Amino acid sequence: NSNIEKPLIVSSNGSTKFCEGDSVVLSSSITAKKYQWNYSSSTVTGATSKAYTTSIAGAFSVTATNNYGCSATSDVSLIMVRRLKQKTTPDPPDKSEVYDERKTNVI
Repeated sequence: NSNIEKPLIVSSNGSTKFCEGDSVVLSSSITAKKYQWNYSSSTVTGATSKAYTTSIAGAFSVTATNNYGCSATSDVSLIMVRRLKQKTTPDPPDKSEVYDERKTNVI
């Protein structure tokens, strides 16, 4: 049979969202002879394995080709990056509120 089923994109963390600074592994749900990963409708150079690791947000798809040369492309999967909240440094405490252990008596 030369038909090929449409692949699904499966993510390593079970979600299409990950935190800024991390990455996610995307995989084709089917086994094929060749793969081509696409980002925003353009091919990703060198991304020709069953799995693809990304650290950027965007619209990804994968095209799988079987032994007969028949291809099928997945639906677009939107990958989202959760931005980390900026850490704010609290104002230093008033000097009169600073604990001075030298003035504390231990019994």
